[in-house]
Amino acid sequence: MSKDIVQAWVADLRWHGNNHRKGRELSSGTVRQCIAKFRIFWRYLIEERSVAILDPCARISVDYTPVRKKKVFNDLARKKLLIAAGRKYGWLWETLFLLYFESLCRRGELAGLKWRYVDFKNKRFYVVNTLIVDYQRNVIEKPFPKTENSEDWVPLSDDMCQRLLKLKAIQESSDPAFCSNSYVFREGYRGGTWDKYIFPEFISARFRYACKMAGLKNYTLHGTRKTGFSRLVNKGVDPMVVASIGRWKNPKVPSQHYYQVDELTKSNVMKQKLFS
Repeated sequence: MSKDIVQAWVADLRWHGNNHRKGRELSSGTVRQCIAKFRIFWRYLIEERSVAILDPCARISVDYTPVRKKKVFNDLARKKLLIAAGRKYGWLWETLFLLYFESLCRRGELAGLKWRYVDFKNKRFYVVNTLIVDYQRNVIEKPFPKTENSEDWVPLSDDMCQRLLKLKAIQESSDPAFCSNSYVFREGYRGGTWDKYIFPEFISARFRYACKMAGLKNYTLHGTRKTGFSRLVNKGVDPMVVASIGRWKNPKVPSQHYYQVDELTKSNVMKQKLFS
C-alpha cells in the first residue's frame, strides 16, 4: 500500500460521487472520514503486527466540495413554484410544498408526518416522526426528529387546515387501510391502492422539476427553510426567536448560513439610515 494508491482511491471516490446517477455527491468531509477510519486501521497494523511502513494517508489532498448558494424565494418565485407544482403534479404536491414554506420543516419531517400528530382542533401538528435516506438509498423511519430542539408543535394556517382536512377525507373514503398511523402525504391510485409514504428524494426531485417548469434557477427544497427564516427576520422578528421557531440546534447557524436580505429591505435601510 502506497500513498499513490490511496490518492487514486480518493480521486475515485470523488469521481463516483460527482457522477452518481441521482446526483448524490460524496462530500469532501465524507471522504476525509473514510481516510480517518483507514488511518485508525493502519495504526492498528503498526502497533499490533509491527508493520514498519510509513502511513500512506499522510498529507492526502481532497478537493473541497463546491457549495451551491441556495437562493431565498421572494413572493413571486414562491407563487410561480406552487402554480407549476399544482399544474404538473396536482393539488397534493402544491399543498406539500406550501406546507414546507409555512412550517420551516426539514424534508424528512413532513415526509414522515402521520395523521396521529395532526391536531385540527388547535390547528397545529407535532414534529417527531421523520424519514431519512441512508447511503444505500434505503428509507429509514425514525421516531424522533433530527435534533432535540426539533420535537415541537408547529401551527397551521386556516388555509392549510382546510387543505389537510380535504386530504384526510379523500384518504378515508378511498383507502381501506387508512388509520391514524397512516402518513399524511402519499399518493393514491385507481383501485384503492395507496403508497405507504412519498420517498423523500422523490420530493426533492419533483421540487427541482417544478422549479425548472417555473423558470427558477438555483432554488432547492431546503431553501424553503432559508426563505422562512429570512422573511421573519426581515419583518423585524428577533433572529433568536426565529431560530427557535425553525428548531435549529445551534441558533447561530441560521444567522450565519441562512439569512439573506431582500432587495427592498436593503434599499429602504440605505435610504432611511445611510442617506438621511
